[in-house]
Amino acid sequence: MDETTLWNMTSKSLQSYDSVEFIWHGGEPLLMPLGFYAKAVEFQQMHSDKQVRNGFQTNGTLVTNDVLDFCERYDFKIGFSLDGPECVNNGTRCFPNGQGAFEQTIGAVRKAKQRGLGSGIIVVVSKLNKDKLGEIYDFAKSEGLGLKLNPLIKSGRALKAYGDLGLEPQEYGRIMIDLFDRWFYDTSAIGIETFEELMGNLLTGIPFGCNYSQSCQNSFISVGVRGDIYPCTRFDGACEFKLGNINTDDLNGVLESEKRQWLRDRVLRVKECLPCDYRQVCNSGCMHGAYMQTGDIDRRDYYCAGYKMLFSHITQRVEAELTKAEVKQYAV
Repeated sequence: MDETTLWNMTSKSLQSYDSVEFIWHGGEPLLMPLGFYAKAVEFQQMHSDKQVRNGFQTNGTLVTNDVLDFCERYDFKIGFSLDGPECVNNGTRCFPNGQGAFEQTIGAVRKAKQRGLGSGIIVVVSKLNKDKLGEIYDFAKSEGLGLKLNPLIKSGRALKAYGDLGLEPQEYGRIMIDLFDRWFYDTSAIGIETFEELMGNLLTGIPFGCNYSQSCQNSFISVGVRGDIYPCTRFDGACEFKLGNINTDDLNGVLESEKRQWLRDRVLRVKECLPCDYRQVCNSGCMHGAYMQTGDIDRRDYYCAGYKMLFSHITQRVEAELTKAEVKQYAV
């Protein structure tokens, strides 16, 4: 991203909103020199009346002490992508010479955690590690790290290998149910954002999270390296979903455009979800997940069947524990 695009993205975003979070990712955001991010901070500080947060989403292999010093100085949080302990992670995350990236990544994770810059990892769940979620959980506990578990998305380089690596919806539901039970009854459990988010949605009836909210378009846009604006980063490069360009278009006009409103209204058009008991807390799931499997955003998320299995199981487990608590209270 050149400096003009960086300026337009920063200034137009902060003119449109009082509070903005910039999530820097790619690809790998730390392929850009720290001077780029220093310039981003400089531009942000020109809008001193606005609330700004920044975060990197990185594979961790380029996180140096200089990067950590920069993050401490400017309050950048760091999220890491790591698929588990060494034997698991190095099956999917390695350098071009075949060397696994685990040692570099976990070293960066530990340093960032020590400095209070981040204490969680995102795990991509695929056929390669689906039977090792217990090991991944134990590893995260031993490191004191929170977890977020995302099923492999049919996008990017995963397109060519999705048949070998992608999970079936029910398969995803079963392995997540097994992990949920292990986590739910663990008296020294770590945080698993995936489960905490779902429990909150089910208990309150208020959907939270980009996959389940009434529309992610109430919260997100993505700006690509040339300034092209998309609904989120997963759609980057899909021309039919391009909303405009930050360098040439008025951002408020883009945000209130008919195309973006069409995206916001997607949940109203997914007729197959109308009779579902979980519609209020799921909102048909991720529109990109639907699009990449069917070519149509007005279909339910590909992982719908797995989500429903998980929703039902979590509801039963939570209700059983609440009933136990009531019985104990009356016994006293």
